[in-house]
Amino acid sequence: QGEPLPGLLTTFPSSFSTLSHLVHLDLSFNQLISLPSCLLTLPELSTLLLCHNRISALPPDFGHLLSLTYLSLMGNELVSLPSSLGQLKALQTLDVSHNLLQELPDEIGFLGELVRLVLSHNKLKQLPESMGSLCCLRELVIYSNDLRLVPECLNHLPLLKLDVRDNPLGKPPTPPPLPPIPDQAEAKIPESHLRLNQHSFCVSPAGCHVFLPGGGELLFPPGCLTKTTKLRWAEKRPDRKWVLLEEHDILLSRPLELRPHGITFLKPVEVCVPYHRTKRGEVVLRSYDGRSWSTLSTNLRRGSDVSSSHPGGRTARYRDRYR
Repeated sequence: QGEPLPGLLTTFPSSFSTLSHLVHLDLSFNQLISLPSCLLTLPELSTLLLCHNRISALPPDFGHLLSLTYLSLMGNELVSLPSSLGQLKALQTLDVSHNLLQELPDEIGFLGELVRLVLSHNKLKQLPESMGSLCCLRELVIYSNDLRLVPECLNHLPLLKLDVRDNPLGKPPTPPPLPPIPDQAEAKIPESHLRLNQHSFCVSPAGCHVFLPGGGELLFPPGCLTKTTKLRWAEKRPDRKWVLLEEHDILLSRPLELRPHGITFLKPVEVCVPYHRTKRGEVVLRSYDGRSWSTLSTNLRRGSDVSSSHPGGRTARYRDRYR
């Protein structure tokens, strides 16, 4: 005993149809892409094995094999079965496992002599109600599909043995993915790289990513302003007039002023300011709106040569969102 050797058959000569007394035919493990028409004229053919070929479809007149009692198409590439399958009134065993079937024809309910039906390892999402007419069916193998329910009509077959393993029975269908929210859709935000003597810039409703000469960055997201607005920026000297220092506070960077004061942004604006790391201490970002100071929550991250507009990069900077 050992593994079967694959064959090389891809078709048959038309003279094959003269084998009028052929009863058993095994063409498994070959290279058949379709079923040769000469096989459909074998009146006495009772057993047909076509396992492990490359058949993707059966011919519409497949139902002409009226004497067929055993049919195996296991391990092919079938996506559907023809409605003429229902004409095989003598068929007792049908094995179409390990295919790509997504549905079954309603005519499968006409197989009144069918005893065993193997549908495992396909992509079936539902079974036709006509299967309730398979009064002789004793074994239905439908494991490893995509069935979420078994039709109630099968309950009327009291002698039926079911194998429904590896199906999402009882689970709700997976909802389709939500369309992207416009604000979250990927869009290229315009960039503005300011020179040393350039102290103003414009921000449109499309947003803007501003790179300041000293290595700082201002990220205005799309929709933060309703109209194009001209803004001015300036770095101030570390003077108590501009900076509120509490006890034990140390100034890590120069104050960054954005004018005009009092502008309301509809979305958080991201501010990145380079600073010199100290051996110890806490980094805090504060803002001044012209009337009072407020401390903002601050997240630290290291800078990089790639994201920095400053040729030498920077060792660290702090980032905050300011509304």
